[in-house]
Amino acid sequence: MIIDGPVFEDLQDRVIEALKSAKISVDIAVAWININEYYDIFKMLLQNNVSIRLIFNNDVKNNRYKDKIDELRTFGLKCKAIRLNNGGFMHHKFCIVDNSLCLFGSFNWTKNAENNSIENLTITHDIRTIFEYRKEFESLMQLSDDDLQALRNPTKCESCDEPILYICVFEQDGDYYTKADVYEIYGSDNVRYVRSEYFEVFVYLNLMGIFNKYSEIEEKCNLYGQPYDKATNDLQMEFEVSNFLSQIRGSRMGFPIIHAVGIYSIEQYYKDDYNNIIKILWKEKYMSKHINDIYYL
Repeated sequence: MIIDGPVFEDLQDRVIEALKSAKISVDIAVAWININEYYDIFKMLLQNNVSIRLIFNNDVKNNRYKDKIDELRTFGLKCKAIRLNNGGFMHHKFCIVDNSLCLFGSFNWTKNAENNSIENLTITHDIRTIFEYRKEFESLMQLSDDDLQALRNPTKCESCDEPILYICVFEQDGDYYTKADVYEIYGSDNVRYVRSEYFEVFVYLNLMGIFNKYSEIEEKCNLYGQPYDKATNDLQMEFEVSNFLSQIRGSRMGFPIIHAVGIYSIEQYYKDDYNNIIKILWKEKYMSKHINDIYYL
């Protein structure tokens, strides 16, 4: 049994113990990794139909293991090397096993870190922590190096020096289409409509279906007196919505990047008086400080 908590000794053994427990998937984002040390366990897992995805920093240290990595690719390893053009690093050190166990800390998966450095590793089954690391991993897998740089340093308006951002707002349009309205955002509340694109209706219906599915789970549990964990239910719904909306990364509608996705809604502010609003459902990486949760129309 793998016990939660911080670890300061024999870190590689603890990592390998967690890897050996995998039955379905392993997602690893680690700045530097000695593939020779993990080749056998990776090969064994892949041959047992465990999915492995690996993200690491793109540099000479990791590229020494290109031949070994290519061999593992033939067994099914999915691999991504990240190189930031500002000289920074993909500096993460975390691993998610079967979406139910997470390891994170300062520990790079190298001999130097294991034998010569003072390092730490934390092991957890906490669903909130795992959820956040899963979101981070998926964003890194889907975004290009140029995307990451553009999100870290968004283009700014020449007159106000505020970031110029784009949000996409979905709504159903008739029986056959999802309309995606794109707005330009700059400053704290400046919203300007740019143009609309159209997708098949299932885009909007599937999004609403996620909300309805988890609402029905709550209703059924209440109706039949079954145990209901609202926090866990909300986390699962949030991840599914986030994962679904992240598909917009592949459909940018002619824009360099879409920074957030939302839906139209209304906000009651006095008795029968309402405001038309855009309710943001998903924000791209690094956008929390730039994108509001609500915009008024």
